[in-house]
Amino acid sequence: MQQNRIPYSKTGKFSSLVLDFLNQSDSVKPFFNHFLSKEGFEAQMQQKGSFSSEARAVLVKSLHSQYELLKVATENDEIAFAQINSLKQASTFTITTGHQLCLFTGPLYTVYKILHIIKLADSLKNEFPDRHFVPVFWMATEDHDFEEVNHIRYNQHKFVWRAQAGDAVGRIPTHAIERTIDELAKRLPEGERANEIIADLESAYLQHENLADATRMLVHKWFGKYGVICLDGDDAELKKAMITAFNRELVEELSSAEVEETNKELTKHYKIQVTPRDINLFYLRDGLRNRIIKNNGGFAVVGQPYNWTEEEIISELESNPERFSPNVILRPLYQESILPNLAYIGGGGEVAY
Repeated sequence: MQQNRIPYSKTGKFSSLVLDFLNQSDSVKPFFNHFLSKEGFEAQMQQKGSFSSEARAVLVKSLHSQYELLKVATENDEIAFAQINSLKQASTFTITTGHQLCLFTGPLYTVYKILHIIKLADSLKNEFPDRHFVPVFWMATEDHDFEEVNHIRYNQHKFVWRAQAGDAVGRIPTHAIERTIDELAKRLPEGERANEIIADLESAYLQHENLADATRMLVHKWFGKYGVICLDGDDAELKKAMITAFNRELVEELSSAEVEETNKELTKHYKIQVTPRDINLFYLRDGLRNRIIKNNGGFAVVGQPYNWTEEEIISELESNPERFSPNVILRPLYQESILPNLAYIGGGGEVAY
C-alpha cells in the first residue's frame, strides 16, 4: 500500500506549542517532566511507582462497580475484568485519553484518540515486557454542555437527540433516543455491517438508563477486545481521594495561583489556551451543574440557592464529595490522582493546557 507522509508542521493544524513539544524544543521543557521516549516512560514509571496499593484498591473497586452496570453480555467482558484486576499490581500503569460523551461516539476524532491509547499501550508492552499497560478512556460525564454532544453528522445529514439538558451529561436519561437511532438506520446503506451497527447502538442506548452507561457499553463493545477500559469520574468513592485537593481549591484557590504563574511563563513563547477561575469547581445537585464562587466571605453556587460559610462547605465536601465537580483546569489533577498514569493522549487544545 502506498503511503504519503506529511510532517505535522505542514498540516497547518497544530500550534507552535504542540510542534515544539514534538520537536523536543528547549522552550517547552520547563512545563512537563519527560518527552515521549523510552527513557521518558521509564522515568515516569519510576515516579508513578509511588502510586499506593490503597489507591489501586479504590480504583479497582470503582471500576468493578461501573462495569457491573453493563446490561448486555459481550465477548469482551472477560478481557475487561482482567484488565481492571491487573490494576491491583504495582507493575501495571495506564495510558489515558478522554472525550465528551458525544452521541454514537460523535466525530471520528474520538475513535482516533482511542486507537492511539491502544497503540501506545501495545508499543510500551514491547519495550517493557515485564510491565502491563491498560488503555483508559476517560468519559467526560460531568460536562454539562449538552448541545455539544447531542448530535452526529453522517453523509451530510445531522441527527439530533432531543432531551432535557442542564445536568451533567452522563446522568441524562436515554429514554428519548430511539427515534434518533431509527433516523440514522434509514440513512445507512443496507447490509450486514449497517445492521450490526444499529444493533450495537440499540443495545447500548436503549438498554442502559443514562448516557454514561450507554457510552461505556458502546466503547466496551467496539474496543474492549483491545483492552480498553472506560472510567467515569462521576464517582463518590473516587472523589473521596480528592477531598484534600478540593479543600485547598476552595480555601486557598490553589490551582488559580499555580496556573497563572505558569501562564506568565507560557506567554513568553506561546498563546494561552485556558484561563483559570478563582475556584475551578462546580456543584452537582438537583439536575444542575453550576460554578462555585466566593460570596460575601462565604461560598455560593451561581444561579442556585446554595450558600455556605467556609466551615459549612468543607463539611459538605467531606460528606458529599460526589457533588463537587472539577472543571477543565482540575480534571488533569483528578486523573493523575486516581490513576497510575504515564501519559494522556489529547488533541492540540488539550495538550496546550
